[in-house]
Amino acid sequence: MTREQLTALARTGSAARAFDAEGPDDVLRGVYQRAMHTPAAHRRSGIGLRLAGARDGRLLEITCGPGRYAHTHGTAAANRLLRVGTLAEQSTHGAGDRPPADGPPAVPEPEDGELFDLVVVCNAVHLPGPGSDLRELAARLAPGGRLLVDDVFLDAPGGLPQEIRLDWLTHGGSAWPTESTLTAGLGAAGFTVRRVVHVGTPAVTLLVAAPEPRPTPQAEGAA
Repeated sequence: MTREQLTALARTGSAARAFDAEGPDDVLRGVYQRAMHTPAAHRRSGIGLRLAGARDGRLLEITCGPGRYAHTHGTAAANRLLRVGTLAEQSTHGAGDRPPADGPPAVPEPEDGELFDLVVVCNAVHLPGPGSDLRELAARLAPGGRLLVDDVFLDAPGGLPQEIRLDWLTHGGSAWPTESTLTAGLGAAGFTVRRVVHVGTPAVTLLVAAPEPRPTPQAEGAA
């Protein structure tokens, strides 16, 4: 990234970045999607599911990646997948089409009002849209449900590597950039953070949160 690009970013903000104005080139898209498919990324998905206590309930994954959680948790047909961000892998088949025979089964997008036992936000909590709207995430959870955030862009111990810091400048989002701001935002949205674990090098954050219990009508009447 050149000095001129840094100056332009400081003057005009992220909306005028080449990434936002023109979209990613094929090289960047390929590098990003290869990173989303590494063995370490798939192992991390398994750790995240165990950390969240996921069993056979319904899962919604909001991601700019391939949908690792939605494809591996329970029965894929019972899960939902919402891809966000310009770098997201877009489905090559429509809602009524069959997926390729040698590929993973299709995972449909969520419908309005659907509730889930686990909502996973994978590398999307920093992007504008449903992955960073914490109150909307809470509204998607069934009673007893949990939220799992899997993100490489939070300030895990040791700090972000320089190449990831550059991601923020060239194409990253700016919502909830640190664990502390995300934790505070979750609290304001009615969540309690249950666990935070850091995995791998550089460290990736796995955060599990649950909505605070809502008062029952009987309890409200007694008060």
